[in-house]
Amino acid sequence: MKIISEARFVEEIHYEIFYQWKDSSTYHGMSFDCDKDGNIDMAVLEKKPAALDNYNKCINKIHDVKAPELMTFRHRYKEPRIGRCDCGCEVILDRFTNTCDVCNRDYNMSGHVLAQRSQWGEETGESYCDIMDL
Repeated sequence: MKIISEARFVEEIHYEIFYQWKDSSTYHGMSFDCDKDGNIDMAVLEKKPAALDNYNKCINKIHDVKAPELMTFRHRYKEPRIGRCDCGCEVILDRFTNTCDVCNRDYNMSGHVLAQRSQWGEETGESYCDIMDL
C-alpha cells in the first residue's frame, strides 16, 4: 500500500454574532453566522426569511436583547491517513482493521497488509471485535 495522505489534525473556526435576551441569565437568544470581524453575509441570510426577520428585529431593537457579542467556536478533529490499495482503491486507515471495499484486503492503521482473516485468532493477539471489525 502506498500512503497518499498522512493523518493530520484539523481545526475549524466558526463565528457567530449572538444576541442574548435581556431577561436571560444564561445563553438564550439568537445567533447569526458571520466572519471573524462580525460581518454577516446578508446574501446568505436573505435566503432564510425567518432568520432575516429575527436579525432585523435584533438590530432595530424590536427584540429585547443585549448588545451583540461575537462568539468564536473551535472544532478540532483528526483526519485519518489514507492509502492506495494494491488494487488501486483508496482505503481510509482509521481503525485497527481497514478493509478495501474492492478486493477485501485488510490493512492496519499504518497501511501494512494483514494476513487473511482465516489466520487470525486470540493466540496472535486479535480479539473477536478486531476479527469481526466491530
